[in-house]
Amino acid sequence: MKVLYSASRMVFNEEQVKKIKSLANTEFLVHIDEGKAPGFPVDDIDYLINSSIFKHIEIDEFKSLKQIQLLSAGLNKTPVERANELNIEIKRAADVYSIPIAEFVIMRTLQIYKDARYFERIQKEKTWEKKRSLIELCGKTVGIVGFGSIGKETAKRFSAFDTTIIGFGRSEKKSVYLDKFYNIKEIKEKIGECDIVVASLPHTDETHKMFNKDVFGAMKDDSIFINVARGKLVDEEELIRQIEKNKFLGVALDVTYNEPLTRRSELWSLKNVYLSPHNSFTSSRIYTRLFECVYKNLTEFSEKNSKQ
Repeated sequence: MKVLYSASRMVFNEEQVKKIKSLANTEFLVHIDEGKAPGFPVDDIDYLINSSIFKHIEIDEFKSLKQIQLLSAGLNKTPVERANELNIEIKRAADVYSIPIAEFVIMRTLQIYKDARYFERIQKEKTWEKKRSLIELCGKTVGIVGFGSIGKETAKRFSAFDTTIIGFGRSEKKSVYLDKFYNIKEIKEKIGECDIVVASLPHTDETHKMFNKDVFGAMKDDSIFINVARGKLVDEEELIRQIEKNKFLGVALDVTYNEPLTRRSELWSLKNVYLSPHNSFTSSRIYTRLFECVYKNLTEFSEKNSKQ
């Protein structure tokens, strides 16, 4: 079995690489992506552990490829339709990043409700002045748009604060943490029930700029909008207009329409906007989880193919 690892850097340690190589008859090749295609043939690769190799090389050049293991939860860098046509199975790292992202959502929500910036400012000023207008998260209604792995972990954590949780998705999901579930087609009619709206769904043609003038207009005034999914879910110009009209109590964006966000963007300086550079997925444990995910799927693939 020939395995190719292709990413901008190696995320596995020496011991983990050794475990991969120990699988029956495994040849392990590494391509650290520096903006170019591998300097060797790929037509005999059976298994691809990949981040973004398809920017440099067509999937059709992988003549023997049977499975792709992504290092990300998203599919946006992968030619999914062509992979399906070629009967190449795709495995995502769907559950690897969900916990830190969910924790990040809670952090941003509490920063906004507890006005963290006020306390940072008065500490710098060495001013001892109470703020009496802090808001409780308890009793609020949270709308989670996209109820996959990230949505479920986010709901789990919000439930600890005695919130009402509404899920939005294409097909109904069941969860002990959900109080209601609406089809995503009902978003304009139902989003007004929510004090906090969290975007955690994939970017597709269907979801492109789904957070637009109509959806933002249907949201409560003084609500919170948090996007930890993809920037292209949002009509960014409309979002800026809504922020400038003081629509939101706070907005937290871990992703933007174009990344990196240009220095010219108005988002940097708008009041009550919290920005982070697509960073919510990181934690001290993700690479351990990522290896466990990759190794499990690769082992199953190896065992299955050794029997054929």
